[in-house]
Amino acid sequence: MVVRAALLPVTLLLCFALPGSADVARTADGFYELKNKKGNFSIKVTNWGATLVSVVVPDCHGDLTDVVLGYDTVAGYAKGAAAGSTIGRVANRIANARFVLDGKTYRLFRNDGNNTIHGGHRGFNKVIWTVKEHVQYGDSPYITYYRSFDGEQGFPGYLDVYVTYRLSDPYDLSIHMNATATSKATPVNLVNHAYWNLAGHGSGDVLEHELQMFASQYTPVDGYMIPTGQVAPVAGTNDVSREYYKVVTL
Repeated sequence: MVVRAALLPVTLLLCFALPGSADVARTADGFYELKNKKGNFSIKVTNWGATLVSVVVPDCHGDLTDVVLGYDTVAGYAKGAAAGSTIGRVANRIANARFVLDGKTYRLFRNDGNNTIHGGHRGFNKVIWTVKEHVQYGDSPYITYYRSFDGEQGFPGYLDVYVTYRLSDPYDLSIHMNATATSKATPVNLVNHAYWNLAGHGSGDVLEHELQMFASQYTPVDGYMIPTGQVAPVAGTNDVSREYYKVVTL
C-alpha cells in the first residue's frame, strides 16, 4: 500500500473526544491496562513498540486465562522480540532491500539476508510511542502516536501513525491503525505481531489450534518468502478446501 500526503481523516480525530478520556501524552516506556466493567476481560499494552502484552479472558470454565504471549518487562521487547508489537513501516519482506516509487529508487537497511523485513533494524516495534490517551475502564480507547523521521530506515517522508486498542462487550478486542503521509508518498504495511494460544500461554503448544480464513484469493511467495506479485485463486489448490484455508500450525 502506498500512502500519499493527505489530511488526517475526521474519523480518527473523533477518537480524541470520547467522554471521560484523558490526554496523558506520556513518552516514558511503561505498561498500561484496559479492563471491562465486569473485570473479567482485560489487556495490557506497552508504548514500547505499541505492543499488545496480554489478553486475559475467561475460559469455558470461567477461569481467567492469558491467551497472548508476552514479556513481564519492557526489557524483553527491547532485546528484539516482536511478539505483540506494531510492525512498520512495511511489515513484510522487501526484496533486495530497495523499491522504486515515483521514479526514484529507495535503498533500505538489510536485516533479513539481502532483504528488509519488519521495517528495518529499528522499525516501529523498536521505538517508544507517545501515549495520547489512556482510559483504563469501560469501552475506552488507548491511543498511541509516533511520527517517523524523513528517511527513517531509508523510507521516504514523514508519517503520522496512530494505533488504538479498544475493548467492547462482551469480549471483543479491536486494533485500529491509521497512517497518514504528510510530506511524500511512501509504502505502508502495518501489522500487529501477536502470538496467540487460546488455551492459555502456559498450556503448551498450539498444534491443535485451527484457523479458518475465508478467502477467494491469496498471494504466492518465492523461496525467500517474497510475494511474487501474483494474485492466485484459492479454489483448486492442494492446501485448501471449500474456498478457505484451514491451518493447524499457527
